[in-house]
Amino acid sequence: MPKQAVFLYADLTGNQWRVIPLDGRPHGTDPEQAETYNGDSVGRWEGDTLVVDVTRLTDDTWLEDNGMFHSNKLHVTEKLRRVGDTIQYQMTAEDPEVLQKPWTISRTLTLQRDALDEAAPCVDSDAGHYVNGEHHDNGR
Repeated sequence: MPKQAVFLYADLTGNQWRVIPLDGRPHGTDPEQAETYNGDSVGRWEGDTLVVDVTRLTDDTWLEDNGMFHSNKLHVTEKLRRVGDTIQYQMTAEDPEVLQKPWTISRTLTLQRDALDEAAPCVDSDAGHYVNGEHHDNGR
């Protein structure tokens, strides 16, 4: 969509999503905004590459499955570019409390056109926590 990108994920814990604004807004500055598993994402286009900047990630997660931990100072930059039936994906993680230098991974993702037809429907389990399209109230 012109003003936002939506990432849909299906994993063992259920269907998850991220809504990423593309309207030039900065990251939220509310000190009461909680850190989350998906963090606070804002995006922009650089030519044909979608750049997603992520902050406010909880330190309850790992960068990889092998226990590669991080602090809540983690800052992630994702770059996605479509090339034919693939998406070139690059992620750079910066964490001054854990990493000596930025850590970057690159992947080529192959589009699977039939995947959406076979996927389980998304379940909106967070709707009760939304205050508006931008922020959560986290039960407050």
